[in-house]
Amino acid sequence: MKNKKDIEQSVNYLFREYYNKEIEKFKPRQTYIFIINGMAESGKDTFIECCRRFTDIKNISSVDLIKEMAKVVDLHENREYLHKLKELTYKYTNYIDQQIALKIERNKLNFIHIREEKYFNKIPYKSFGKILIERPGLKNKFDFENGFNHDLYNHVIINHNIEFLPYKAKTFIEIYCDKET
Repeated sequence: MKNKKDIEQSVNYLFREYYNKEIEKFKPRQTYIFIINGMAESGKDTFIECCRRFTDIKNISSVDLIKEMAKVVDLHENREYLHKLKELTYKYTNYIDQQIALKIERNKLNFIHIREEKYFNKIPYKSFGKILIERPGLKNKFDFENGFNHDLYNHVIINHNIEFLPYKAKTFIEIYCDKET
C-alpha cells in the first residue's frame, strides 16, 4: 500500500508531466459532500490528491476515527480488527457520524471515505453523490471487501491507468465547482 508521501510524489509527477501550464483553480460556492469508496489501492486517495490541484478539498476517513481508538490496544494496523471495531461502534453509538459532521468544512469539496455501503445514509448531511473508484484486475485483499453495489453510486471512476486520473479529477471538478471570481 502506498503511503501519503508516495501518493503525493506520484501526483506531483503526473501534474509536472501533463499539466505544465498554470492550473486554474475552481472554488465551490457551497459545501459539497461526496462519499467515496473502492477497494484498498484502487486509487481513492490519488484521485482526491488530483482533485486537490483544482480546488479546496477536505478528505475525511471514517476508519481514521476507529484507528485512533484501536491505538489504545496497539491494533490500529490490523484491518480485520478495525472492521469489527467499526461495526461495533456503529451498532452501539453514533460516534463516527458525529465526528464526521465536525470535520466537514464549508465551501469545500468534502470527500468522506466509508467502506460499508449500509452506513451511507447515516451521514448527518445530505451528500451530493457517491463515488466508486474501481481498478480493473485488482483483487480483494480482505474478506470484508466483498464487492460493491453499483446501483448505489452516482459516479463510477475506472482507474485503468494512474496517468488518466488528473484528467478525470479535472472533469469531475469542472462539473461540481464554479470558477473562482
